[in-house]
Amino acid sequence: MRSILAKTLLGFTIAATCTQAYNPFVALKNKFLKSPRVQPKGDDWPDVHWPLDYQMHGAVYTFDEAAKELKSYQNTTLDIYFAGTQNRQKVITHTYVQGLNFTEIISFSDFAVHKQYTKIPKIEKCDTTDLPADFNLTDLTYKFKNQSSGLTQYLGEKTLPWTGDDKFYAFHLSVVNETVYFCQKCKELKWVTFDSSLIINTPEGQTDRVFTDADFDGATCQNHNKNHFNLFSYFNLKMFI
Repeated sequence: MRSILAKTLLGFTIAATCTQAYNPFVALKNKFLKSPRVQPKGDDWPDVHWPLDYQMHGAVYTFDEAAKELKSYQNTTLDIYFAGTQNRQKVITHTYVQGLNFTEIISFSDFAVHKQYTKIPKIEKCDTTDLPADFNLTDLTYKFKNQSSGLTQYLGEKTLPWTGDDKFYAFHLSVVNETVYFCQKCKELKWVTFDSSLIINTPEGQTDRVFTDADFDGATCQNHNKNHFNLFSYFNLKMFI
């Protein structure tokens, strides 16, 4: 399953949606799951806003240990459209890519047809990848927010080096080795950290959405070279997963 998720963020949900390159799909797929609020079994998990269908904006940072401050990572941002109940999701990444300068990358994963499409509009390139026929994004997201599945561990109330004394409800997603942090007061997702040095900030959290086909118009490839053009080779990022 790890290789599936690493294929295409961060998700988170993330997330995003990276393998040896930045992979927004991972950020998406699992950071942010649904029910207007996660309802814990017993007293272990706090009440937080963790939607299955949502739209989210995030910015990518690194933490400067010497200066004790966050620094933007190549001005990278993510816009995530996660349709968990429809078994599909789209991530729009803006970042600096070697040779292309500041660039938009669109990644659309449709698990109903087992395809992932990754586009760089600036150079009119689109890559299509086959996804495993037995992988279901909807099922996975429900498992991530189910305590009994063992995929997510509640870590308790945590602080972060760049947020002072503010405390967050922290959950660790073991399959993708990432941790999500929810504001105690507002119950919204605010931060995602990984086993790499990159960090995602989601200032507005996740906004509940009801998606239609129109939200994914233009995300597939009309003409493509299946599996011949690896868009991720453009990226100069090493990130979560």
